[in-house]
Amino acid sequence: LAAQSGFMFDSFAGVYLRMSFGHCGHPSAFSTLSEVICDLVNNFLQCHCWDVQDLYPHTVSIDPSPLLSAETPPAVALPLCVNPSVSSAGVVDVFLDDLITIGMPSSPSGQAERLAYAVPVIIEAMARPVTQMEPLDRPILISTKKLQAEGQPSESKTVLGWLLNTRALTLALPSHKYIAWCAEIEAALCAQKISHQKLESLIGKLNHV
Repeated sequence: LAAQSGFMFDSFAGVYLRMSFGHCGHPSAFSTLSEVICDLVNNFLQCHCWDVQDLYPHTVSIDPSPLLSAETPPAVALPLCVNPSVSSAGVVDVFLDDLITIGMPSSPSGQAERLAYAVPVIIEAMARPVTQMEPLDRPILISTKKLQAEGQPSESKTVLGWLLNTRALTLALPSHKYIAWCAEIEAALCAQKISHQKLESLIGKLNHV
């Protein structure tokens, strides 16, 4: 990792002391760490002896109360082609550094807190100081603003650019993307010409949809 983190400036060479996500050699390392965190969280959720009153995240504040929409009745799911393994304790999945926790917050008692706290508890454990004489201060690895805004359990959540609704069982583009992409399509249809770069970008978005 140190070799991948090297940089050159004129005749000087240096090594980053912390990984930056924009560095070409760092995203794969982020992904490796995130996969380890994901596996640990999945094992942690299966631990029945975990009491959220005794072990909870100390560096962040999360509202564990689930946001449920009682006005919309739950949709009926269609039969699946596969038989997925379902755990009542919940499950975590990851893509690069984005983790999503999925589970039933109403059962058993305290499940909402477990789903909300599991990931930050494990990240805090991974980032804890190894010794009291560490040469570098360790900042909080969790984005506190993002976690407080998006970390509360909810039946509707934007994940990797898609709006998931687990009550209606729908997958949709967020409204701001829908409006922006429709405007780009209209502009492309009305224009007499379009650059190759903009056309590639538009085709990529349509393929994404």
